[in-house]
Amino acid sequence: NISSLTEDELTLLLPLTYRIAFQAMRCLRIAMDNGADTILFFLFVPALAGTSLFTATEPRSLQAVALLLLSSLCYGSQHLRWNGEWLLATFFGVFLVTIGSQLGSMLPLLIGAACFSVLRYLSRSY
Repeated sequence: NISSLTEDELTLLLPLTYRIAFQAMRCLRIAMDNGADTILFFLFVPALAGTSLFTATEPRSLQAVALLLLSSLCYGSQHLRWNGEWLLATFFGVFLVTIGSQLGSMLPLLIGAACFSVLRYLSRSY
């Protein structure tokens, strides 16, 4: 009875080439989904307040710091697999935005977030 099998158990029944293709497409979907969430939290949420987290060349205002923490907390709240993971992901979000603002680009943020989500998916416990 395969109706009670999990997704992982079902993929183990696939031939190896199909399983690899499935995992590759699943990782691509996860990376794109996380990229969309990252853009939402770190680009559009601050834009609602009329600011950007990636153009600040002078020291950050209190509003920009509050928006950075709020955006990072929203980003971190997606990661709730184990106790404290959301806090780690929140600090990771602050780190990524800091790197991105220093480089003046959102690309490092997107790449870092996508890699984090894909590695998180691949190393999940069964």
